[in-house]
Amino acid sequence: MALMDQMVTIPALHISLGLFKKMFDMLEKSVHNLDLLIFNIRQDATLPSGQHLAEFESKIVKAAAHRSSSADRIESLHQKIEELRNKLSLLLVKNAYDADVIADLGHKITMKEQQIKDLQTTANQDLRFGTWPLVTIKIDDILRTHKIPRQQYHGKSFVGNHVHQACKSNIIEKVFEGIGITLKQQAHQCPPNCKDLLEIKLNKIKESFTPVFNAFSEVHGCINHTRCIDDAEIDKYEQIIQVFSAEYRRVVPGVIQPKLHMLEHHAISFMREWRVGIGLLAEQADPCRI
Repeated sequence: MALMDQMVTIPALHISLGLFKKMFDMLEKSVHNLDLLIFNIRQDATLPSGQHLAEFESKIVKAAAHRSSSADRIESLHQKIEELRNKLSLLLVKNAYDADVIADLGHKITMKEQQIKDLQTTANQDLRFGTWPLVTIKIDDILRTHKIPRQQYHGKSFVGNHVHQACKSNIIEKVFEGIGITLKQQAHQCPPNCKDLLEIKLNKIKESFTPVFNAFSEVHGCINHTRCIDDAEIDKYEQIIQVFSAEYRRVVPGVIQPKLHMLEHHAISFMREWRVGIGLLAEQADPCRI
């Protein structure tokens, strides 16, 4: 038994919030690509049919590749900024007031923040993220309708019982229903030969993200409760987490978040040690009783 599982409480609710936010961000990026495709189709509606689809596919592939590369770079810069801020905090805690070192760290943070702004500008110069109806209007409307309002700042993060509510209402199904309706409305303004392409793109997004959100709902229920549990139930939880991990890594390849590590390597051993749902011992036990 690892010492962590005996001495440290697993932050179950924060694990759920972090993983859900990451999946939702990836979903929004995919839907934004669909917004971009509609944008390009409507901009170039005069092209001949055969050339029409070929050029649009080429544009969306290039634009998506550029944004994906920029998003990876932005994520890396955010991590470096966090490391620099941790170093700065450590110096202040230790009362190590070296003015030159502190100034250097502050300068590095400022430079990397500017790099992020520049990348965001170039990545979305063709169609700024969240400015077309599928991402901003429809998704946020659906979330608000189900009492899951995101913060307008702090990266539109989810707070409090949002994840509980999202799992309870099967929000991913509602999101795709709403997007489908809006997509049909937008398709009427596109050339007839593009309508099937748009539906195919949406169905691919739905087929990709529905399994991971459904698997996540099961994981969230497994770890965020306060009941006593036995080995048979914990074994079942372990299988559920394994299924989710495989789906999550498919949707978010190459990313090992600390929260994912805690779920995969510590949640089960923690529950075997204490024989209760992690919610009972978590830092926010009250919401876990819902």
